[in-house]
Amino acid sequence: MKFFFIGAIESEAILSNAHEQMYSEALYESRLSASLFYQIINVKDEHENCLINMTGNRKSIKKTNISAKVFDIIIKYIYSGTISLENVESSVIFDLLTASNEFGLEELVKVTQQMLIDDKASWLRLNFTRVFKISLMDDNFKPLQQFCANIICKYPNIIFEAEEFTTITEDTLIYILKLNNLQIEEGKIWVHIIRWGIAQNPTLIPNTNPEQCILPPRNIQSEPLPLRNDIPELVELRKFGENYFNTKKYNEALECLTKLLEIEQDDEFALKYRGATYLMIDKCEEALIDLNKSLELKPHDTFALRNRDNAFALRSRGATYHDMDKLQDALSDLTKSLKTEPNNAFSLRCRGGVYRKLGKYNDALKDLTKSLEIDQNNSFALDNRGETYRMLSEYEKAIIDLTKSLRIRKHNAFALRSRGGAYLKIGRNEEALIDLTLSLNIEPNNAWALRNRGEIYRTCARNKEALADLTKSLEIEPNNVFAINSIKNIYTKHL
Repeated sequence: MKFFFIGAIESEAILSNAHEQMYSEALYESRLSASLFYQIINVKDEHENCLINMTGNRKSIKKTNISAKVFDIIIKYIYSGTISLENVESSVIFDLLTASNEFGLEELVKVTQQMLIDDKASWLRLNFTRVFKISLMDDNFKPLQQFCANIICKYPNIIFEAEEFTTITEDTLIYILKLNNLQIEEGKIWVHIIRWGIAQNPTLIPNTNPEQCILPPRNIQSEPLPLRNDIPELVELRKFGENYFNTKKYNEALECLTKLLEIEQDDEFALKYRGATYLMIDKCEEALIDLNKSLELKPHDTFALRNRDNAFALRSRGATYHDMDKLQDALSDLTKSLKTEPNNAFSLRCRGGVYRKLGKYNDALKDLTKSLEIDQNNSFALDNRGETYRMLSEYEKAIIDLTKSLRIRKHNAFALRSRGGAYLKIGRNEEALIDLTLSLNIEPNNAWALRNRGEIYRTCARNKEALADLTKSLEIEPNNVFAINSIKNIYTKHL
């Protein structure tokens, strides 16, 4: 068993500079006086660079991995219980942090760690790879871990494109991939993973450029995908499936993802992206099957681990439930996804749409307004907020949102009929008639638009057109009281 002392001591230092300045060998010999207070604590056997000898009342401590500067600061701290680091170099403070942790000086670890984060952040960034590796070595460095994690999420290239990236351990790589909100495309992450994997097995795929492991898209149905250097076909299919989805080429995405699932039927990535693709082409039943399965699977690869909470799959399924009018299920999934990604504009606008349908207009406004702060030109969010304002009788605000939406998407039946309804409420009947007619040219069987246009015709004494619209609306919704009463009013006046 090895020991070292901390406490009030009389010391004489004998320094042997066997290494360069910052890593010189420090040999401290200290005389212990029986009248002085001291404490002995264990040093674990794994610290092979710690050599301690006791001869009578003399104790020699030899730490080959700690510089003389750092040891001197520690000794002064032990004597006085105070520390001043104002004019100390950042690199020395960082070495002091690791040495303090090795000696079990918890208070000194806290002080130096917080000082580095608060006052030496630029140095930490410049030496990021080294700092990040050390932060993962001990739970006492949790604040430093979080500091590094925040930087990686916002600036992932600081680690992915570092020269030392291929030297990180597998556990470190998995830690990075588990981080939420990495601001980098999935396909680019794959390139870096391949580069890391090749570096771990240099004889497996010699002289390979990771970028060349991925080929340009091909016609999958007519021609098989040739693979280079035995990189699994699923890597290529994942990359293009995601890229096609992100560029709204949904048929091509569907081809890639279906092909991928023929190779690996329980691929969580392919299931959630194919489910989201089905949603975008209005195949809600198929979307629900894939998304349910993806959420039932346990994470089994690094991408699933990184998105452990499956926010993407949850928000896609929530949007599917929304389109199927399964509003409580939609609300549950979207709320779960927003716990993981609270600023996701898609989840916010979908949940806002659900709240609107449930009549929870204030909650709807909160979500939709937040989503529009993130993505200000999204027509879905503008439509839903405009309709929410209309339901709250804030007609001018409704018209502003709906007009903006129609500039983005001209042939938008929902926005046209909602704006038509707002115009009707403030007596702008001619504009209301134009909007409702345009909306019915797109969706001729919308009962709400037919009723409201019928009501405009009735107030203008255009009874024939009014009866035609109101009668047609009742064929779609036979028990609508408003349409029934409007027809009665026409016949009563006419008689």
